[in-house]
Amino acid sequence: MSLISTISAASQRGLQSPFVIQGSSLDFIFKSPSVVQEQYFGGLNNGEGSAAGAIGGSLSLTGNGDRIAIGAEGGVINYDPFTLGDGFVFVYVKNGSSWTLETTLSRGGPGARFGAGVSISKDGNYLAVGSPAEASNSGRVHIYSRSGTTWSYMTSVSGGGAAGDSGAVALNSDGSYLMVGVYNFDSGGISNRGKVQFYNRNGAVWSLQQEFIGPNATNFRLGRRVAIDDAGAKGIASGPGTGDPLTGLGGVYLYQRDTNTNVWSDSNAPFETSFSLRQRVDVSNDGNIFVFSGETLGASPGNYTRFYNWSGTSLIYEIPKRYIEISLDESGNNFYADGELLTRSGNTWTTTSTFAPSNLLGPSGPLSGVSISADASYVASAYQKDIDNIPNVGEVYIWSVA
Repeated sequence: MSLISTISAASQRGLQSPFVIQGSSLDFIFKSPSVVQEQYFGGLNNGEGSAAGAIGGSLSLTGNGDRIAIGAEGGVINYDPFTLGDGFVFVYVKNGSSWTLETTLSRGGPGARFGAGVSISKDGNYLAVGSPAEASNSGRVHIYSRSGTTWSYMTSVSGGGAAGDSGAVALNSDGSYLMVGVYNFDSGGISNRGKVQFYNRNGAVWSLQQEFIGPNATNFRLGRRVAIDDAGAKGIASGPGTGDPLTGLGGVYLYQRDTNTNVWSDSNAPFETSFSLRQRVDVSNDGNIFVFSGETLGASPGNYTRFYNWSGTSLIYEIPKRYIEISLDESGNNFYADGELLTRSGNTWTTTSTFAPSNLLGPSGPLSGVSISADASYVASAYQKDIDNIPNVGEVYIWSVA
């Protein structure tokens, strides 16, 4: 890594520092912008070993990487490290060689955790935001549309679940289909079965198409993570379970929409049921490749990341490693995870670039979110970090890929 030049911090507390990192350049560093810095960002442990309350706990780049939505579910008006935040979402847009703040969004009220999940459509015209602690902890998803540089509120949908729901969201390419994970949903006297929902937009009207409830297993938590393809015809959801190798293993469900009847169907049984704990899932934009990463507690315990063909669910490639956060590009040929860019050659993915946060702002903490643009021209990573004596404020790095 060699430093080419350094530009002083901008008014939004951003630092534009183009320096080479294994053939790629750092395009932008985002810290809590001064416009909201006085509101602070408190820490929040998400139950999976990282502080999700920091800025960048959820990230989403547009198809060509010219916009990014950054969630900060721990944002609070009056800093209190023991209180869940109201939450914020920042949308940044690239203009020429610089990134500027396009809008700051917040909705849902005290403790809503607005921004726990974000998904911006590939065309950059629609944005879905998970607010899991809103509405007496039943959770809501808020949807916005963009005209020029103006973002307008469209509507909200409710998961109708229990505490801490509706945090996982995924929009398709043109923002006409939305997948929502309601992971703490109770049903039939069984706690935290979880469920996933599919919504469709007709003009400016959003309607629930179908929903699928998790299996008859306590704490399966289906919908902890969700992903959808460009066409809004294929979706994937994880249920991490409890981590008990005998009674609490999780699994992955696949969903497909019949484009003639518009009816969704599921895989009827969880896929890869030996997996549990910290599952991450994604599907390529073209819907041909899906991937998940997690820890298996079955007959061969260990950490794995597995790539599959959607057709026939045939295994393509396996990496003996569990990634904290993952993201696939348009065709599934580029995979970004934990600061590594892996590129496919034949049926093998190998690391072609690594991305590490700059020391210009001091050492960074654990990674909390990643995203790759559909065209693989940009990658983004968020790291937890204490800034100005405020814990877990965090920062987001955006790199352009050579």
